[in-house]
Amino acid sequence: MEVEKVDVREKMNLELGIEVDDYFLEIEEEPMASASIGQVFRGKLKMGEKVVVKDSERKYKACS
Repeated sequence: MEVEKVDVREKMNLELGIEVDDYFLEIEEEPMASASIGQVFRGKLKMGEKVVVKDSERKYKACS
């Protein structure tokens, strides 16, 4: 089953009400992993911490 490609910046803005550039130095547009229930994106916060952002069943979770 192929997963629909997610515009991570747009979804974070719509679902979390944030501008990605306010919190992230970088976030990869292409997922590092994907499955039928979501995708995982690498990112780096402005304070320098590397994180992954998980789009799971239409809801985001951040993990460091």
